[in-house]
Amino acid sequence: MTGSELKQLREDLGQAIGKSLSAADMAKLCGLDRYPILENFNVFDRFNIHEKERPARRAAFRENMRDEIRRRLG
Repeated sequence: MTGSELKQLREDLGQAIGKSLSAADMAKLCGLDRYPILENFNVFDRFNIHEKERPARRAAFRENMRDEIRRRLG
């Protein structure tokens, strides 16, 4: 994706949600700015996962996400 395509995508997404998006907003949406996605999509604090296991599961999830991104980028 070129820079101009990314800029157009940012503008289009901003129009779709009714708010202009900054480059930092896009980084957050893409998860590139240490955006706390796990705090907003908190599947690890469910009742069926023991509290002691939660930090390790979060870390494993993040590592799996990193590995998948690396794999896709080649």
